[in-house]
Amino acid sequence: MASLKKALAIEPRLYGALSGLGAVLEEFGDKAHALGAYRRALAVDPYADGVQDRVRELSRALAGQNI
Repeated sequence: MASLKKALAIEPRLYGALSGLGAVLEEFGDKAHALGAYRRALAVDPYADGVQDRVRELSRALAGQNI
């Protein structure tokens, strides 16, 4: 997690770090922040494999909750 944050501090649009951060946050159960990281990753690469699916699934899981 620290390495991902450091990489993003240096280069905020680093796709691999953004999608990796999303995966780590999701593993920790922080769905809202994971969704944010995945959305930032999609802003860098809108056609990324798997990330669109994660955004869709997390959006459904968080629907109706305060994010």
